[in-house]
Amino acid sequence: MKNHLICIILSFISVFGCTVPPSQPYPQTAANSQTQSTVTQPTTQTQPQLTIPEIMVQAVDQAFRNINRSSRIALVNFATASPEISDALLRILEHTLVEKDFIVVDRSELDRIRAEQNLQLSGDVDDNTAVSIGRFVGADVIVTGAVDALRQIGIRVLNTQTAIVVGTSLLPLPASITIEPARQGVQRTTQMTTRTTPTNETNPIQLIPGAIIPQGNTLAEQLSWISNQGGNGTTYDIVINSDVSLLSTTVSTRGRNISINIRSENSSHPRTIQLMGQGSLFILDANITLILQDIIIRGHSNNNRALVFIGPSKLILDTGSKIVGNTNISGYGGGVRLDSGIIELNDGSEISGNIVSGTYAYGGGIYASNRSTVTINGGKITGNSASDRGTYPNGGGLFLASNSTGMMSGGEISRNRVTHNGGGVHTSQGTTFIKRARPGNDTSGIIYGNVGENANIAGRRGQAIFHDMHPATSLMRNITLGYYDEINTAVNVGWQ
Repeated sequence: MKNHLICIILSFISVFGCTVPPSQPYPQTAANSQTQSTVTQPTTQTQPQLTIPEIMVQAVDQAFRNINRSSRIALVNFATASPEISDALLRILEHTLVEKDFIVVDRSELDRIRAEQNLQLSGDVDDNTAVSIGRFVGADVIVTGAVDALRQIGIRVLNTQTAIVVGTSLLPLPASITIEPARQGVQRTTQMTTRTTPTNETNPIQLIPGAIIPQGNTLAEQLSWISNQGGNGTTYDIVINSDVSLLSTTVSTRGRNISINIRSENSSHPRTIQLMGQGSLFILDANITLILQDIIIRGHSNNNRALVFIGPSKLILDTGSKIVGNTNISGYGGGVRLDSGIIELNDGSEISGNIVSGTYAYGGGIYASNRSTVTINGGKITGNSASDRGTYPNGGGLFLASNSTGMMSGGEISRNRVTHNGGGVHTSQGTTFIKRARPGNDTSGIIYGNVGENANIAGRRGQAIFHDMHPATSLMRNITLGYYDEINTAVNVGWQ
């Protein structure tokens, strides 16, 4: 009976590695024990069990056998039930990679992004989010890991440019090691999106799903890389964390359709891109959509071109974006010139403090020609001027020429000045300008007239707007076009 009790006790503590011999249904007596044959149990050979560092070495050898050692690697997460275990696994993985001469991105930068996005080391992160994080920190490949319900430890390696899995490993955990897998559906992140609405709060940078961060250590290098390497239909994301000086730069696509987002790292600290030398700071070739957010484009007082030149492309000015402080002494646009292009102003954007002079001093803020389109959803065109040093300066804020179109459904045109016609807006024969509320909105923005601190000033006619119907009689409006007023160059209503 004593032996039987010992066996029962041993069965409860078998988790400590004890082996319980087969139990008998009844205790053996001395008499019948003599009739039992003696059975010799085979000796079990104990197999050495691997440690976690040894498993990680094997995992790296499997998953990284096709990865170049010059590649930058970002360790994004390790999905387990415990943040502490996940952190330990990532540290072991980092040590293993460094020992094998791989380049690993500093974890402090990844920790900052996780904190901003409320991502957990131990949480389940989808591939799109993981790849976006890798692109943001300039990694060539990203690594995610997990411990699954079958007690297997696995890692996956993804290329940040293609989002293709380029390496995997899956190894069993030793029986002596207990790591609980992450619970399904817990801490899974949602897809990240860009901030598109204005706010007074500090907004940390968010990642654009599917966007590629172009290679290069400077803005100039990144734009050059896009011109040389960019693919058709691709979206690129450039985040600026300090002020930049830039020579006149042409972004060329050789006919490809691409989008480029340039934005500041933090919405509460817009960054400035300052023009160096002469020319347009940005020259957009065909089929480009350039989106600026919390970025100030600044010219200088002795330039010979509009600060931004838009060919058959599109410029979108989103919250916090400004085009300011440029003087173009050669005519045709102080801030922006469009040639078969499109510009869109949204809430919180601004084109201000620009001057055009010289021959054909048209459009202190914007000059648009050759079937261009100016869409004013919000923002301001303010404090620009067409100088009296030019020939018949027209259009202090905006000048539309040669079949171009202006659509205003919000925003403000104010404090612009011109020595000839059209303090706020000047439109030529064949062009269209319509100020009208969007469906669902009551107001359509405001174009100030010649009264008050926000007045647009024209030396001759059309303080608010002037429409040249040469050789017929021109239309003009000197008093303010308020938020509820409409005007249309095709209809003789609302003019003076």
